[in-house]
Amino acid sequence: MRFAIAHAAWLPDRRRTLARLLNQLGEEVLVSASPGPEHASIWARRLWEGGARAFPDEHVCFLNDDVLIHPEFRRVVEAMVEAVPEEPLSLHTNVPGAEH
Repeated sequence: MRFAIAHAAWLPDRRRTLARLLNQLGEEVLVSASPGPEHASIWARRLWEGGARAFPDEHVCFLNDDVLIHPEFRRVVEAMVEAVPEEPLSLHTNVPGAEH
């Protein structure tokens, strides 16, 4: 399992949240930095393409630099991938009320 992180480098506070996330994930992580504000269609595509190039034969989990992850996040994601190795997984939802 590999990780790729979208980093809003132009926001000073994101350096702190990126450092926290890198510390939690360990190992080799791809960071795709945006030097200034960009539409998601720009930074997300760069992140996805970068992850595919950097880790062509591995599963990659894409994250934003300000997310808070569970201490066992890596293990949980690896178990999900093991359960359905040929399927893309989404950890994001915009379903109203999902947070409840």
